[in-house]
Amino acid sequence: MTRARYLADFKQDDGTGYATKYATGFSPQFSGTPTGISATHITTGELPVGVTGGSGLTALGTIGSGVLSSGVTGAAAVPAQSGHSGKYLTTDATATSWSFTGGAPFTNLQTTSMPHSGINVDEAGIRGGVGNWDAATENGTTNQSAGFSWHDGHEGGSLDWPAYIAIYVGAAKAVNQLKISIHSNSFGNFELQGSNNANTSGTFYNTGNWTALPFNSSGSSETTQNGGGGSSGYVNGSVRTHNYINNTFYTHYRIWFKDNSQPGSSGSLTGWAAYGWGLNRV
Repeated sequence: MTRARYLADFKQDDGTGYATKYATGFSPQFSGTPTGISATHITTGELPVGVTGGSGLTALGTIGSGVLSSGVTGAAAVPAQSGHSGKYLTTDATATSWSFTGGAPFTNLQTTSMPHSGINVDEAGIRGGVGNWDAATENGTTNQSAGFSWHDGHEGGSLDWPAYIAIYVGAAKAVNQLKISIHSNSFGNFELQGSNNANTSGTFYNTGNWTALPFNSSGSSETTQNGGGGSSGYVNGSVRTHNYINNTFYTHYRIWFKDNSQPGSSGSLTGWAAYGWGLNRV
């Protein structure tokens, strides 16, 4: 009898949904009435609940509606999701955990010991006894009594504009917020930028390639990157917040001060001042 005949006999059905013919030419031979798996299950790619044994499916836990049960362990295990919105799943090659896309939050990244470089930010009087960088960093966004940090623009035009202040932070960080404490005559339009290949010492504000951080008006003090401008109407020491959509880690950050125009305008190139600043991740 041919193998095709064996298979044809085995496929015959008695109406109960199960094969009752035995294949007698195979080794080992089939015997008894098969249960648990029908042609329907095989056709649709499903397996019945009763499939067990050895290293069978039940040893891995129950899979239902795309959800893995608590019985699944090892590399496939997923930690609890509650309270971890906006994070991504990572592993240390042993266990999985949640992490921040752009790193953990931080405030006031800059320190007075970090290399820095700038131009057109300190022609006029600033906080006594220290340079503009130390003044801006030590003032932060809370101390206005010690004097200005950045103070420039009084010569006007190309002699004072544009202005830059750049910082090398060392280990790369993903900044997504800038806060600046302004004077009532403040800088206007500006741009926060990041770099990973600028120099790390000397005059480096104009070296390397700089990328503008995408501005996010949501939660920001202005609808554009603007510090209020001259005669802004803000009281001295007002803290202006500017948020960014940024998950890129940069080793350098730079503020490009374009003018001292009020929001919605441009081209004013006169005197301005600020107190202190903070680079954050929120």
